[in-house]
Amino acid sequence: MNGYQPHFLNIEYLFDQILRFFESIFSLSFGSQIGTIFIIMLVIGGIMGIIGLISLIYVSVKLSELKEEHEEKIRRYIFNAHTKEKAGRPSDNPRWRQVMIYMQSARAEDWKLAIIEADAMLEDLTTDLGFHGVSLGEKLKNVDPGDFPLLQQAWDAHKVRNAIAHQGMTYELSHALAYQTIKIYETIFLSYRII
Repeated sequence: MNGYQPHFLNIEYLFDQILRFFESIFSLSFGSQIGTIFIIMLVIGGIMGIIGLISLIYVSVKLSELKEEHEEKIRRYIFNAHTKEKAGRPSDNPRWRQVMIYMQSARAEDWKLAIIEADAMLEDLTTDLGFHGVSLGEKLKNVDPGDFPLLQQAWDAHKVRNAIAHQGMTYELSHALAYQTIKIYETIFLSYRII
C-alpha cells in the first residue's frame, strides 16, 4: 500500500470503547458485573431520554399547529356571527364596507388597516360634529362628554389605533382585540347613522 489509511467512524468500536471506559470506572467500585449492568442501564436510559426529548418536541409542534388551527376557527366563527348580525342591514358607507373586508382577513396587518381606516372615519365624524383640534386626539380632549356620549369608548378605540401607528409591524394585535375595537367604532357610527 502507499500508506493511505481510510478514515471512517466505526460506531461499534466507539461504543465498545465507551463501555470499556465506564466498566473500568465502575468495576473498581461495584465489581465487573454490576458495573457492566449499570453502564448498560445508563446507555438505555440515555437512549430513552433522547427518544423522550424527540417525542416532547414533536408533541409541542403538533400542539402549536392545533392551537393555530383552533384560533383560525374562532376567528371565522366570530366573523360569521358578526356577518349574520349585520345581514339585515348592509352598510351604504363604502369606507365601512372596506373596513369589514379587512376584518375578514386572517392577517393581523389587515386588521390593523381596518382599525386605522375606522379611526380616520371617526376623525371625519368629529370634524363634521364641529369638534375642534388638529388631530383626533385633540378633538376628543376638547369634547364635553355631554356632547359625545361614547367619548370613553372612542378613546379606547383610538388608543389601539395609536399603538398600531406608533409600533407598526411590531405591534401584536390579536383578532379578539381587533374585533372588539371595530365593534366600538361600529357602535359609535351606528349611533350617528353614518353606517
